[in-house]
Amino acid sequence: MNIDNKVLRILDTAQTGHTPTKEECIFLLHFPETSIETGFVRAVADSITRRRFNNEGIVLGQIGVEIAPCPGKCKFCSFGEGHTAFESSVMSDEDILRSADSFTTSGELYALF
Repeated sequence: MNIDNKVLRILDTAQTGHTPTKEECIFLLHFPETSIETGFVRAVADSITRRRFNNEGIVLGQIGVEIAPCPGKCKFCSFGEGHTAFESSVMSDEDILRSADSFTTSGELYALF
């Protein structure tokens, strides 16, 4: 298994607390989402985040009141036009209230958007 050496160097540097440059981030975004390099990026990001925040997180919720395919077509985003499974829709007031109630039932929610 061959992993791009530049990727390894960027990730090693990131693990020491140094933020990747804009150019390095652009370089990392050029790999397919299923590549081994992208898997390493995800793993290192997960490790850094867990270490930084003491393996804790907050629960956020989002209600898609109005959704539609996005003309930005970003490959990493599930709303990108051309590859999204979402169809355009607008939620009714009743559905919005039902969703908000569902999100807040556990008491663990930090913020709802």
